[in-house]
Amino acid sequence: MLEGAWAENGQVPRTTLEIIPKKDFARRAWQDAMEARQLIEHFEGSQTLSRLELTVIAFRCLHRRRQKEQFFDGDLSYALMGLLRRRPQVDSTDSEFQAFARLSLANDSDRLLERLVCLLPQRPGGHWLTSDDAWGACPWDILPKCQVAAICEDDSVILDGCRAAGIKWDCFTQITTLRYLSWKRWIAMGLLRWSGIILIIISWLVFVIGPSGYSIILLALIPVLASPWLLRVAIGGKLWYMDAKLFGFEGYMDIKTIESYIFGYEMGRMKWGASASRLSRHSANKYGECIGRDPTDDPVVREMVNNAKNSPLGAQKIFTIVDTNSMVRMRIRRKRFVS
Repeated sequence: MLEGAWAENGQVPRTTLEIIPKKDFARRAWQDAMEARQLIEHFEGSQTLSRLELTVIAFRCLHRRRQKEQFFDGDLSYALMGLLRRRPQVDSTDSEFQAFARLSLANDSDRLLERLVCLLPQRPGGHWLTSDDAWGACPWDILPKCQVAAICEDDSVILDGCRAAGIKWDCFTQITTLRYLSWKRWIAMGLLRWSGIILIIISWLVFVIGPSGYSIILLALIPVLASPWLLRVAIGGKLWYMDAKLFGFEGYMDIKTIESYIFGYEMGRMKWGASASRLSRHSANKYGECIGRDPTDDPVVREMVNNAKNSPLGAQKIFTIVDTNSMVRMRIRRKRFVS
């Protein structure tokens, strides 16, 4: 590295030579030194990148050094061909994604496109490869279970073997549950059914016996007065099986209200998802277990919920997903489009 300076008399410039190791050149020259250094060490032979790591890291470095003037839209993918073994023919009509997809499929044994589909951009509208994942994952951290069957003209892909689940958005419906009858619930149900008849019979006996039977009426009134508690015991109990359904709605509701709409009463069965989305929040209980908590306890999330109430069309909205299979509530954020 050459550095120019003036001599002490202020007239004759002198040049000093600074020698730096090759491994430190990336740190001194580029902002993405960590990734660029991996490429240098890979081609020097000091470390070996897998084909998947080489493709992703090289494309990210090329993307950061993008030139404003390009001959084709897929120039970065064509430049990346020099690092790979199979090189498909250049197509001037390809977009950037289509050129990269054809290059990936031609050299594909690592299912790069399938891994990219599983990434969640941290910023809406971020680049499909160079953006940071919301969970901090890299393509080589993912093991996809689907397969890209085709590449469409509008930079979209057709997936094969991808499982999906339908979400009911219009209303809550009753779900089927299975509970075993315990002795406690059996006694509570019996008292609820027969408490009124028993009270009538005892009242008639007291009318026949006289005032000496008033104490018996007080005993008969106990099941009647305790009927609210007996009702919760009768309809409560552990749920051994639930219908697996997904309910969704825009906005936020507290967990007790949601459970009351679905089951008709609140028994504390539903819980918040600990890591269901980027807006989920969790903490450790007294046993050191990770449990979900209300996301609106966080001031940042609460402000997002309040801002989304009056946000314009096309802006970010808050949506809540209820999973009756795992009995948790998940929160997602996405755009809502109206045709």
